[in-house]
Amino acid sequence: MTTLRAGAKRGYARPDMQKDPLTLWAVSDGRAGMANQVLGLAEALARRTPCRIVEKTIVITPPHDRLPRGPLGPSLARLAPSSDPLSPPWPDIWLACGRRTVPLSLEVRAMAGAPFVVQTQDPKAPLGGFDLVLPPAHDQLSGANVLPLIGAPNRLSSVRMAKDALALEAEVGPADKTAVALIGGDSKQYKMTPNAVSLMLEALAAAEDAGHRVLITFSRRTPAWVKPHFAKGLPKAWIWDGNAVGQIGNPYFGLLGLADRLYVTAESANMLTDAAFTGCPVHLLPLQGGAAKWRRLHASLEAHGVLRPDAGPDDHWTYPPLRETDRAADALLALYRRARR
Repeated sequence: MTTLRAGAKRGYARPDMQKDPLTLWAVSDGRAGMANQVLGLAEALARRTPCRIVEKTIVITPPHDRLPRGPLGPSLARLAPSSDPLSPPWPDIWLACGRRTVPLSLEVRAMAGAPFVVQTQDPKAPLGGFDLVLPPAHDQLSGANVLPLIGAPNRLSSVRMAKDALALEAEVGPADKTAVALIGGDSKQYKMTPNAVSLMLEALAAAEDAGHRVLITFSRRTPAWVKPHFAKGLPKAWIWDGNAVGQIGNPYFGLLGLADRLYVTAESANMLTDAAFTGCPVHLLPLQGGAAKWRRLHASLEAHGVLRPDAGPDDHWTYPPLRETDRAADALLALYRRARR
């Protein structure tokens, strides 16, 4: 196994990392898919060593927020008044995700007394400008300071899932077997179509026929026209309506905790790898379209035992639950400690 090495060496802000809890900044533009990656990584680090986590949501002044990285693109000088401030004293570790954060990460790391800078996803920038890069393996990025992950970091924990599952079950009732459907939607490479919806409804109806109670949640990507088709086609299913369920604001963790098997649309690396956290059978729900990198992701999940093509609702299998966030946190902390020597 190749040993990770941090990007080009330079001084760090604090010489004694054991003196106080580490300060972590989780930097994103606030979109759930981005924020969850850095918060999940921060929370995993906090399970390993004392940490103080500060969430930083950035807002770039228009029109610079829509421009590519460069002289006119996002920068610290172009943060909007509504943005969280980004200024010294810097944290010990800067965790960032998303296109808009990349120039900020590069800018901060070039400063004197800069933090240890970690970027998730493919930054599409010179890798030496970061201490550690955590891209999806299906992006095929490589480098001395690159640790590819199956999918992306997440905020899942067995404790949280079990706790929310109990609370959710108190609202929806018990069942002998539960199938959970995580439904996404349109993306750059995939499109939700009427035919795709019909195939999903058939798969979930088959799960009901096999004795599973079906619980469904939609993502922000799901087109509005899709939801009535699920309500009509699966009248016995429980479909989250976006409102609080008892004491739970968002039942996502509880749904994963209740699941005996999961059905997930093909376009979402986050939902697929979240489902793989459970160790339960996962069925891929196809959408129109695709791309080579998504086929690589699906193939890696098949190789791990998560997905089984053509499996039915009566088929059962297990696999080692995916723990990529924990693997990333272990590697990050080890690299940080080596860099601080």
